[in-house]
Amino acid sequence: GGTRSSGYTGLYRDSHGQWISAFSAIRTSTGLVVGHVEVNTTRGDLLEIVYTAFRKYLLMYGLIVVLASLTTVLRARNVFLRFGEISEGLGNVAASRDWSRRVTTLDRGEYFQLAGRINTLLDEVARADRDSVSAREAVGRNLSEQSAAIDDLSVGLARIATDRNLAGILVSRDAGAFQRIADSFNDFLAEVR
Repeated sequence: GGTRSSGYTGLYRDSHGQWISAFSAIRTSTGLVVGHVEVNTTRGDLLEIVYTAFRKYLLMYGLIVVLASLTTVLRARNVFLRFGEISEGLGNVAASRDWSRRVTTLDRGEYFQLAGRINTLLDEVARADRDSVSAREAVGRNLSEQSAAIDDLSVGLARIATDRNLAGILVSRDAGAFQRIADSFNDFLAEVR
């Protein structure tokens, strides 16, 4: 045995074509080189092996790119569908002004959480809307009560003004002052109503 290690030759030519050779040492369990194995192949066979491996890896990486692209497109489509569901739900609520309608999504992940938060916001809007309606109704009732009281006061003043005795006394004392009071009161009533 010798001590020669593994290696390969560059391309060389002989009468049978272009070749490349590779060799490796055969060793014993103690590491002693007892022989060599050598493989020779033609340049065409070597290129075919390299091209086959290249095509195999190119095809594999191409499939990975196609699958990654398809996954991305499907995921993006899912995102747009979920946002579309949420947007449509909000549009329906806005169109109907029915704050009790719910925004829904088929997704049970982050879009479900977003829809839940929007529904909580709609509950707050509904409560604020109910409170403002109650406040408007209370103001309306108060204005109606005040208007009725002003009407009663107006009727009472009209009766007083038509009372001959009191009217005569008022006219004899200061008819101009009474007229100014009546005009001011009528102006006030016109502004309130």
